[in-house]
Formats: sequence, C-alpha cells, structure tokens
Amino acid sequence: MTGLGLSQLLVNAALSWAAEHPDDILPPISPTAAEHRKLELGIAADEDDRWKGLVLIHAQKAIADKFWAKFGFVHDPSLGEWDEEGIAHVGMWKRLEVRPQRRLSIKP
Repeated sequence: MTGLGLSQLLVNAALSWAAEHPDDILPPISPTAAEHRKLELGIAADEDDRWKGLVLIHAQKAIADKFWAKFGFVHDPSLGEWDEEGIAHVGMWKRLEVRPQRRLSIKP
C-alpha cells in the first residue's frame, strides 16, 4: 500500500520534535563542566554550546532530490558519495528553526 503520506507524517513529526527539544539533541553543559572549561581553557560556556537546528541525513542518491528536497533538505556535494549496503548515498542538510524547549513548572 502506498500513497498514504505516512513517510511525510513521520519525517515532519521527527523534525518538529527536534525543533522543540534542542536540549535533548545536545544537552546544555553542566555548571561544573562550564566552570572547569573556563578554568582550564579560558573558554566560557555560551549560546555557541547549544544545538542550532542543523540536521544531516544520509539520503539514498536515487531519491535524494525527489523525496528529501520536498522537506527542505539540500544536497551537499562536498560530502561526496558513498555506499551503504550496496546503495549509493549522499549527504543533505537542513536547518530547523529551533523553538525554546518547554519546561514544566512545579507549583507548590
């Protein structure tokens, strides 16, 4: 059975989840690690330590432009081409608009 739009639902659900949960993609640095980094390397933790929504996929070359491009992914020729299980693959990127992670507040 084809044409039900399930792949579109799955891809959109995964990308939406990632955009809404950036701290689950790349957890913030702990205060202890931030202090250690500052003391040892002279580098302070800041917004550069957060995930900014860049997504890389390994797309099958035969369907990369037809399928993944409709989700906004762009082929990156600089990544080259490689074989995965006998199927040619290429790298494609998309930047998501990261939305602030919702946090539950506990009221007394």
